Amino acid sequence: IRHVGTVSLNHISYTYNGKPKEPSVTLKDTDGKVIDSRNYTVAYEGNTKVGNARVTILLKEDYAGVIFRTFEICPEGTSVSGKVTSRNRGFQVKWKKRKRNVTGYEVQYSTNKRFAGKETVTKTIRKKLATKLTVQNLKPGTKYYVRVRTYKTVKKKEFCSAWSKGRSVITGK
Repeated sequence: IRHVGTVSLNHISYTYNGKPKEPSVTLKDTDGKVIDSRNYTVAYEGNTKVGNARVTILLKEDYAGVIFRTFEICPEGTSVSGKVTSRNRGFQVKWKKRKRNVTGYEVQYSTNKRFAGKETVTKTIRKKLATKLTVQNLKPGTKYYVRVRTYKTVKKKEFCSAWSKGRSVITGK
């Protein structure tokens, strides 16, 4: 019986769109040669909803055994709608509501355009129907960058979308 050396999936992360996700599988033997697909069958579980999905690879012919791999499906993202509005020593941000596969939203703001460093703050909004956040008690007259993303909690694990495009605002005095 020959042995499998490595197993790889062409994608380990997808964005939910309602369609089943089926990453292609590549198996290599211990010599690094690609194993022909006639030597295994592939089945997918949980690949139609947000969360962890599983690939089951059943070896046959010249090989024996079962191999499992996982990949994740993340929720659809959202975007900042309109301009971020300046407020007295703060700002208000609004975003587009997602109707399904969302537990809540995360809003991140920073004085750094790359959202790096200790000046970056992330606020979690635990209401899926929320569409705005007002932030106060910031430095007046300071430029802040703001972005938002969705998240969904599945079996106590959070799956997050990609961040929206960043917007800037200067806080009121």
